Amino acid sequence: MQAHWAKRALIVQANKMNGRGLPLSSSTPDLKKQTSSTSTVIKEAATLRSALPFILSHDIVRGILYAGQAALQYAFMLAVMTFQVGFIFAIVVGLGVGETLFGRYAIHATHIA
Repeated sequence: MQAHWAKRALIVQANKMNGRGLPLSSSTPDLKKQTSSTSTVIKEAATLRSALPFILSHDIVRGILYAGQAALQYAFMLAVMTFQVGFIFAIVVGLGVGETLFGRYAIHATHIA
Protein backbone atom coordinates (compact mmCIF):
# COMPACT_ATOMS: atom_id res chain seq x y z
CA MET A 1 0.00 0.00 0.00
CA GLN A 2 2.92 2.32 0.73
CA ALA A 3 4.10 2.21 -2.89
CA HIS A 4 0.56 2.82 -4.15
CA TRP A 5 0.09 5.76 -1.78
CA ALA A 6 3.44 7.26 -2.75
CA LYS A 7 2.52 7.04 -6.43
CA ARG A 8 -0.89 8.65 -5.78
CA ALA A 9 0.69 11.42 -3.69
CA LEU A 10 3.14 12.21 -6.47
CA ILE A 11 0.23 12.45 -8.89
CA VAL A 12 -1.55 14.88 -6.55
CA GLN A 13 1.62 16.95 -6.20
CA ALA A 14 2.16 17.02 -9.97
CA ASN A 15 -1.45 18.03 -10.55
CA LYS A 16 -1.05 20.84 -8.04
CA MET A 17 2.03 22.08 -9.88
CA ASN A 18 0.30 21.80 -13.26
CA GLY A 19 -2.69 23.65 -11.89
CA ARG A 20 -0.55 26.75 -11.50
CA GLY A 21 0.66 26.29 -15.02
CA LEU A 22 3.56 27.87 -16.76
CA PRO A 23 2.68 30.95 -18.78
CA LEU A 24 2.14 30.22 -22.42
CA SER A 25 4.02 32.16 -25.02
CA SER A 26 1.84 34.77 -26.61
CA SER A 27 2.23 37.71 -28.90
CA THR A 28 1.93 40.26 -26.09
CA PRO A 29 4.74 42.79 -25.92
CA ASP A 30 4.93 42.54 -22.11
CA LEU A 31 7.75 39.98 -22.13
CA LYS A 32 9.28 41.20 -18.86
CA LYS A 33 6.08 40.43 -16.92
CA GLN A 34 5.89 36.96 -18.49
CA THR A 35 9.58 36.25 -17.70
CA SER A 36 9.20 37.26 -14.04
CA SER A 37 6.10 35.07 -13.72
CA THR A 38 7.95 32.12 -15.26
CA SER A 39 10.93 32.58 -12.94
CA THR A 40 8.60 32.70 -9.92
CA VAL A 41 6.96 29.42 -10.90
CA ILE A 42 10.35 27.80 -11.53
CA LYS A 43 11.70 29.09 -8.20
CA GLU A 44 8.66 27.67 -6.37
CA ALA A 45 9.11 24.33 -8.13
CA ALA A 46 12.80 24.21 -7.24
CA THR A 47 12.19 24.91 -3.53
CA LEU A 48 9.42 22.33 -3.02
CA ARG A 49 9.81 20.10 -0.03
CA SER A 50 10.62 16.50 -0.72
CA ALA A 51 7.93 15.13 1.61
CA LEU A 52 4.75 13.90 0.00
CA PRO A 53 1.59 15.93 0.62
CA PHE A 54 -0.81 15.04 3.44
CA ILE A 55 -3.71 13.03 2.04
CA LEU A 56 -6.28 12.24 4.73
CA SER A 57 -7.49 8.93 3.31
CA HIS A 58 -3.91 7.61 3.04
CA ASP A 59 -2.54 8.94 6.31
CA ILE A 60 -5.45 7.82 8.51
CA VAL A 61 -5.05 4.22 7.32
CA ARG A 62 -1.26 4.45 7.69
CA GLY A 63 -1.69 5.70 11.27
CA ILE A 64 -4.10 2.89 12.15
CA LEU A 65 -1.75 0.27 10.68
CA TYR A 66 1.20 1.72 12.59
CA ALA A 67 -0.78 1.74 15.85
CA GLY A 68 -1.68 -1.92 15.30
CA GLN A 69 1.95 -2.75 14.60
CA ALA A 70 3.06 -0.99 17.79
CA ALA A 71 0.39 -2.82 19.83
CA LEU A 72 1.65 -6.16 18.51
CA GLN A 73 5.24 -5.23 19.36
CA TYR A 74 4.27 -4.33 22.93
CA ALA A 75 2.24 -7.54 23.23
CA PHE A 76 5.29 -9.54 22.08
CA MET A 77 7.45 -7.69 24.60
CA LEU A 78 5.02 -8.58 27.39
CA ALA A 79 4.94 -12.19 26.20
CA VAL A 80 8.74 -12.34 26.38
CA MET A 81 8.61 -10.93 29.90
CA THR A 82 6.52 -13.95 31.02
CA PHE A 83 9.58 -16.20 30.39
CA GLN A 84 7.42 -19.01 29.00
CA VAL A 85 9.67 -20.54 26.38
CA GLY A 86 6.90 -22.51 24.63
CA PHE A 87 4.75 -19.40 24.23
CA ILE A 88 7.68 -17.33 22.93
CA PHE A 89 8.69 -20.14 20.55
CA ALA A 90 5.11 -20.35 19.17
CA ILE A 91 5.06 -16.60 18.55
CA VAL A 92 8.45 -16.61 16.78
CA VAL A 93 7.47 -19.58 14.60
CA GLY A 94 4.15 -17.89 13.77
CA LEU A 95 5.96 -14.71 12.75
CA GLY A 96 8.33 -16.70 10.56
CA VAL A 97 5.49 -18.60 8.84
CA GLY A 98 3.54 -15.35 8.35
CA GLU A 99 6.55 -13.67 6.77
CA THR A 100 7.11 -16.67 4.52
CA LEU A 101 3.50 -16.68 3.32
CA PHE A 102 2.74 -12.96 3.15
CA GLY A 103 6.13 -11.16 3.21
CA ARG A 104 6.25 -10.76 -0.56
CA TYR A 105 3.33 -8.31 -0.34
CA ALA A 106 5.18 -5.93 1.96
CA ILE A 107 7.90 -3.37 1.33
CA HIS A 108 10.80 -4.48 3.51
CA ALA A 109 12.50 -1.09 3.72
CA THR A 110 9.77 0.48 5.85
CA HIS A 111 9.33 0.47 9.63
CA ILE A 112 12.02 -1.97 10.64
CA ALA A 113 11.97 -1.69 14.40
